[in-house]
Amino acid sequence: MNEEAMVSEVVEAVKSGAATSRAEIAAGLGFSGPTASRLIGLAIRSKRLKLAGRDRFNSPTYEVVQGQPSAACHELAGACI
Repeated sequence: MNEEAMVSEVVEAVKSGAATSRAEIAAGLGFSGPTASRLIGLAIRSKRLKLAGRDRFNSPTYEVVQGQPSAACHELAGACI
């Protein structure tokens, strides 16, 4: 799986509410912690995710940037961020 597809999976997991923290993203999608951190960083730099706050363990939580097209739209349009 290419990196853009993995970033899209992370964004979709956050968008669906299935995961909001790095640990949830890593566990839910089967990525290692460092891989999840790298993919979250790429999603933030491409303006697809943003820092939402902190959870009860003081870990950062993330949310999808509003107004961003979904991964399916990117694939249909043939464009990658």
